[in-house]
Amino acid sequence: MFDYDEWITHITEVPEDKLRLLGIEGARERTRREAQTSAEQAQAEVVKELQDAGKLPLPDALTDPEELPADTSDVPEWVDPGVDHSAMYREGDIVRHNGRIVRSTHKGLNSWEPGALGLDGRIWEDITPAETTEDPATGETITEWRPGIAVTAGMKLTYNGATYEVIQAHTTASHWLPDALPALYKKL
Repeated sequence: MFDYDEWITHITEVPEDKLRLLGIEGARERTRREAQTSAEQAQAEVVKELQDAGKLPLPDALTDPEELPADTSDVPEWVDPGVDHSAMYREGDIVRHNGRIVRSTHKGLNSWEPGALGLDGRIWEDITPAETTEDPATGETITEWRPGIAVTAGMKLTYNGATYEVIQAHTTASHWLPDALPALYKKL
């Protein structure tokens, strides 16, 4: 991982001629990154236009999160598109991967495997419907906790075998676990 404090300490030791070179290379890298982003967006637009015109096939994916089938096994499985741009997923495409339902949130063409790079949320969003059960004693609905669920105060969630009541409305996140946040959850 890049350590800015360590780097800035050593930069004071770099000779002036090398420091100028670093400035030039840094500017070149910024320009390259900007151009790459523009090129990826243009490429995605061309592929989308050709797919929409029927000249390129679309990847096997759903596109409407409101119309997910009741049986999630009916959601198309993620397929590695490799370097085939026409097989890459578009923003909004929905597929199944490792038992989860995910939606592409990447603005360009998405060839990344869901979860593989730890970039979920920026590349893929988990939209797996939450599992619910009914409490036999009270008849209340209890939802299985997972990241990405919009919860309201009073809602009941299960997490790691325990039941929690939501204290404050929020959207669950992987770093806000029920057993660690008494400000958001009350263990029942």
